[in-house]
Amino acid sequence: MSRFCDKCGAKINDTINFCDKCGAEVKTNNNNGNAGTTCIVVCPYCGKNIPTGETFCSKCGGSLEDNTFAVILGYIFAILSLFVGPLGFFCLIIGVYLLTKNGKAKTQGLILSIMGITALILSFLSFTTDLYILDMIGLLVMIYFILIIGGAIIWFTDTIIIK
Repeated sequence: MSRFCDKCGAKINDTINFCDKCGAEVKTNNNNGNAGTTCIVVCPYCGKNIPTGETFCSKCGGSLEDNTFAVILGYIFAILSLFVGPLGFFCLIIGVYLLTKNGKAKTQGLILSIMGITALILSFLSFTTDLYILDMIGLLVMIYFILIIGGAIIWFTDTIIIK
């Protein structure tokens, strides 16, 4: 009898325990002799098995949503805001959006929010020519680069290496 993954709909061989297409764990339930499948998603934070369709882990509260696109877009705006300061506003908006999430996304949201605020301050200060202000701009640019590199390292280790 053919089985299908509840998460992605791919056809599943009767002898495997994980979906070949999406990697979700497949368990066989016997209900009155009929075989059915239930896909399980594993929480990336605590390892608990969670039924498909849940958005938060019931054990640790971690978000099961994938926020990779928002994080990457935030860093693109962060880098572009070094050249066009007002783009820091978009970096700030994405950072605030990620702050509403749990887990790793919240950390990235904090970093992107700080970077967005810093970019907006830099763009405001860049219109002045006072030497003291120019020294402050240099210091803020250094902090900004440290945040970009640090945030990228945190995102890379959390998303790629730990998975």
